[in-house]
This record gives sequence, structure tokens and C-alpha cells, in this order.
Amino acid sequence: MKIKQVLLYSNQGKMRVINFNLIGLNIITGTSATGKSALSCVIEYCMGEEFKVPIGIIRDRVSWYGVIFNFGDIEILIAKPAPGKGKNSCSQVMFREGSIITPPVFNTLSVNSNQENANSIMAKYLKLPEIPTHLSKMSSREDYKLKLKHCVYYLFQKQNIVANQDQLFYKQTDFSHNLSIKDTFPLIFGAKDLKTHLYEQELKEMKRELIRLQRNSQDFDFNSEKSLNILKSLYNEVKVLNLIENDLDLDESNIQAIIDILKNITHIDNLKNDSSNFFSNEINDITEKISNLRKERKRFEIQLSNARYFSNSENDYIKELEEQQSRLQTIHSLPYNDQNEWQWPFSEENLALDSDIAKRLISELESLDKKIKDTKYYKPSQKSYIDNLIKEINNTKLKINTLEEQLSIMIRQNDNYEKDILENYDTVALVSKIKFFLEHVLSLNSGSKNNSKIGLLEEKIKKIDKEIDKNDFNDRIENIVRIISTNLTRILHHFSSEYGDSFSWFDFRKLTVLVRKDDKIMAMNKVGSAQNYLALHLSCLLAIHQYSLRNNCPLPKFLIIDQPSQVYFPREEDFRNLVANKNNKYSDLESVKLIYENLNNFIQEEETDLQIIITDHAEIDADFFRNAKLEPRWINPNGLIPENW
Repeated sequence: MKIKQVLLYSNQGKMRVINFNLIGLNIITGTSATGKSALSCVIEYCMGEEFKVPIGIIRDRVSWYGVIFNFGDIEILIAKPAPGKGKNSCSQVMFREGSIITPPVFNTLSVNSNQENANSIMAKYLKLPEIPTHLSKMSSREDYKLKLKHCVYYLFQKQNIVANQDQLFYKQTDFSHNLSIKDTFPLIFGAKDLKTHLYEQELKEMKRELIRLQRNSQDFDFNSEKSLNILKSLYNEVKVLNLIENDLDLDESNIQAIIDILKNITHIDNLKNDSSNFFSNEINDITEKISNLRKERKRFEIQLSNARYFSNSENDYIKELEEQQSRLQTIHSLPYNDQNEWQWPFSEENLALDSDIAKRLISELESLDKKIKDTKYYKPSQKSYIDNLIKEINNTKLKINTLEEQLSIMIRQNDNYEKDILENYDTVALVSKIKFFLEHVLSLNSGSKNNSKIGLLEEKIKKIDKEIDKNDFNDRIENIVRIISTNLTRILHHFSSEYGDSFSWFDFRKLTVLVRKDDKIMAMNKVGSAQNYLALHLSCLLAIHQYSLRNNCPLPKFLIIDQPSQVYFPREEDFRNLVANKNNKYSDLESVKLIYENLNNFIQEEETDLQIIITDHAEIDADFFRNAKLEPRWINPNGLIPENW
């Protein structure tokens, strides 16, 4: 699993694609605040981790994030919308799978799956073993299975980690992740394989069966006095409940006859299974109908209340209209009355009514008069509507009362039926006890046969124990750590570190690196100097990936390193000042160059299938460095986010 492309989509639908080399170094350089460190956050987000892109221009202008992962012959696209406001995660993804995946255009982006499903598919291509962790029996936690998220610890060396004296792996300082690294390391790197797991599962089942047989042999030996007493006790209970007619003496000569009686008891049908009087389903149905009718009645009552309110309001409105019409009639607002007689006493008939102003005025007055009349006489039959609602409410109440009476009757009958059931409880309990006892008696038949089963099972357990002991779990872990430590020491020798000639090893228990010098053993946080911390980090991570590659471990084949030059140039300004000073011998710059040369040599000469991605503000004057650069140096305002976004 490697990174083929990182995709960003702007709010306006523009697309930004960063292409990566699947083999060798991938270097991105740039000035501060150009999005270099955010690149790994995007990759994490598409792998199901929290959204850690810094607040600012990237969050403001990007609507979708995507990564195309390469698995050799298969490629997978995971694209995700930006989380909602105030959220730091998103479980919905756009998922595509195929031999060659091209970046989708913006208008085709759509959610079609979820992160859990996408990670599950990627885990299958990685061939993550589907076996649980190997937690101690004394642990309060339960075993769990390996997932893609358990690989991220070895894939990201963030800016605040790459030279950290106290933290070797990503997320290590979080207590739960610290435990998770220790739990899953053996699974990722093969300390516990599927064959061993199957042996352990088989062994666990055999030991469980052995305990059962040993307990049965002790408690239910047919020839034992305890077993005979239990048999007698069961027979007496059968007689007390009057389940048999004949009475046998409880002596050894009648044991088989008693067993036969008990067998017959287990087949009796003494319970009242006739469910004709059992109204559980009917009670539920009627209860639901009553609930629905009450809701319907409530709806009618609300409609009735609104209708009455509207009717009262309308009456007031009509009354107001009548008063307005009366006023208009009193002042003779129109020149002609309803009989077409002239009614304006203050002017002569048809005086200047042909003018445009008069025509418009008369038209407005006629329109007003018509609206008043129409409104007055256009009134729905509110009384009929209200009467119908009252009728519906009464009918609904009647239905509710009828159903409530039926419900009351059924509940009483149901209580009587349940009482009958309780009366048979003793019989049911006794039949269960008899079945349990007879199963053990019949399965054992005799103590000698049971002892034979126990002997065979003990032999099988010893054989499987030997198979597992051939390659003890703890021994396998120690062997893996030893190989990683040997490679770590060899790789460290090439870096600029005062402990390059010392023996170093990976401390799996404490998740750190130990160094031995002058017969003195020191943990990583005691060696001093940021240059030493950086060298130990890089050497250990390279050694881990080397072990993974050479042993076909299910670890993704990429490593992302952010700002390795910070040890020598904490600020970009320091790097610029150093380069500008022509009298400087560039000792620090040479040290940075050595780091990149070692990383490049490791890929070119040792592990050609490893993809290393580096983001940094330092530039190295070397051909291999220029060839590994993916894009021209990012300089504000152009970086991860283009200026035109």
C-alpha cells in the first residue's frame, strides 16, 4: 500500500492533484505556512483518522479531500467531504476500486460507502491477519483484532515527533495508543501467525472439554453414592407432583426402571399449550387501536377549536363589512342607486362624469362596493362543518369506549391463563432437571468410558502444547526485536550521530531506543542532542520497515517524514541566513544533506520497494534531491492551496 495521488477540491469545484512516485524519495519543499505539514493530515483523514488539518485557508477553501492508494495491481480511491462545522471526523466516503483509478471530477463526487467498509477492504489487500491480540490472562482488557488504524504508528513522523526525545512513534504518548502499539506489534510483524492462533483456539476448546469431562466424572459417576442420591431425589419429586401412577422401591435393583420412568417424564405434555384463551397479541392490537383513536379524536378537537375561532372572527368581520356598506350607502358613494336612479344631491346628473378622473373614481367605488357585497354573501357553511366535527368526535369516543371494554375483558382472561401457566412451573422446572441429569448419565454410561475420553484428550493437549512451545510467542517477539535492533545499529552508523559506532536496540516493552556506549546503557531521552534523537528516530523506523518488507508483513510500504531539517534549521529564516552567508562552511547544511543522502541510499541500495515522502523547508544542492522533488518550491500564496482558489 502506497500513496499514488492526493486530491483536493475547492468549494467552487476546482481540483488540485499531487502526484507521488511509488518508488524512491518524494520531496516537497516550501516556505512556512504553505501547507506542507497538512499533507500528511489529508492522508490520515482518508485512512479514517481524525481531521487534523489546521484551521485556516485549507479548511476554508477545500470541500473534499481524497487519496488514491496503490496496492500493486489494484488501486483504491478514498474521497471524503470536509467534516461538518465543529466536527473533527466524517464516516462517509466515496469509494472506488480498480486496476487504474483516475481522479474524479468535482460534479461526480458523491458518498457511496463508509470508512469502516473502506478500511476493511484495504485491510484485506494488505493481508492483515484476522486473528486477535495476545493479551495476558491477567489483563482486564479483552482481545481484539488488528485493523488498518493500528499501522499508522509506523507511517508518520510528524514535525513534533521526528526528533522528540520522549516519543518514538506517532500517538505513543496517548495511554490507549501506547497499549495498542504493544498489543498489535506482534500481529503486524508476525510474532503470532494464523497457524499458532488455530492451535491456541483448538487447545482452548480441548481444555474446556477436559474440565467438563472431569467435572462430570466427579459429579455424575453413575456408580457413585452422590449420583444415586440425585436420582432418588428426582424420583421423589416426580411422585410429589403426581406425574406417575406406579410406585417403585428406591433400591439398586430398580435403578434402570427409575431411569426409564424419568425418560418418559421428559416427554409428557403436562402444560396447557392451548393458546386459544391467550390474548397477548390481541391485547397489543387493541391497545394500539385505542392509541390511534385518541390521536384522531385529538385532531378533530383541534379542528373544531380552530373552526369555532374562525367562525367567531368571521362574524366580527361580516359585521364590520355591513357597517362599512351602511356608511357608503348613507353618503351615496355611487352616483346611481340599485334602481339606476341618480342619487348625488350635490351635483347635476352626469356632471363631468365623462372625464378620465371621474371614470377612474367611479370605477374604484364600484369595485369596492362589489367586493363588500361578494364578501358578505360568500360565507362557507361553518355551522354544518362544525356539526360534522362534533359528530366525528362523538363517534370516536364511542369506538374508544367499546375497545376499552373489550380490552378489560381480555386482560382478565389473560390473567387467568397466566395463572394456569404458573401452576405448571414446578413441572417445567423438574423436567429440565431430569433432562440435565439424564444427558450426563447417558453420555457417560460408565466411569471407565469417561476416564478413557479424558485420557485421550489429555494426550492431544500435550501434543498441541509441544507444537506451540516449539516457537514460543515471547521468543518470537524477542527474535523480531533482535533483527530490528541489528539493522538499527547498522543504519545509525551512516547518520550524523555521536552514537553511530555504538550498539543500539529497539526496546519494545518501553517503546524507545537504547544505546550502549562505554559499557553504559542509556535510553533515547538520555543521550542528549536533537541530532542524536533525529538519527535514532530515522534509523529505528527504517529498520522496522526493512523487517516488514523482507518478511512480507502487512504494513503499508510508505513512510512520511515532516521537517527533518528542523534540528539544524528550526526556522526557515535560519536556513535562508545560512545559505546567504557565503563565508559559512555550511556544516549544518552538510549534515542535512547527509540525512537525505542516507535516506536516498537506503531506498536505492537496500529497500527499493519503500516509498519515503518528505516535506521540508530546506533545499539541498544535489541531483538526487532535485530529481526527487515533486513540484517547484511552494512559496506563498501558492502552496498546497493554489492562489486562484
